[in-house]
Amino acid sequence: LLSSADKDAFFRVATIKKAMVSDMQSRGVLDPLETAAAAPEFVATDLGLPHLRHFLYVNTELQQYVSPGWSAPYMDISEQKRILHLYARMEESAESESASSVCRVSASESFMLSRKPGYWLFVTLSPFVSKRQSVTICHRILRWIKAREGELFVTSSPTW
Repeated sequence: LLSSADKDAFFRVATIKKAMVSDMQSRGVLDPLETAAAAPEFVATDLGLPHLRHFLYVNTELQQYVSPGWSAPYMDISEQKRILHLYARMEESAESESASSVCRVSASESFMLSRKPGYWLFVTLSPFVSKRQSVTICHRILRWIKAREGELFVTSSPTW
């Protein structure tokens, strides 16, 4: 998608787009991008971790993040906003306390934030999971992400 504030720039922008697409095809980067875009998103249950409902992994070095698609019980947009808002509050709490981890428990779910150099990991779990189980789940998520780093993140970018 290319856009311009100049209403008369359509043909110039279209020419630029054609050149970019041609260059991407010649470098062999367009097909992998199209394949990735067409692939179905993953959900938390795909990781096979009991109690895991959602997570948000932020790679602070690459300034990129990965998160599974929303699934029950978070299909409603207001529930999704609530979870993301809670992640933001946990981040603020960790920043103000200079903490490397933050745990929160409510009647409906448990939350954990693990903050290390290079990443932030926010996790939503079922309500009756122990802190030890939470830590184990976090480690398994990190291993899952590390094993798929090349698929999940753009680690190098071609220049056009």
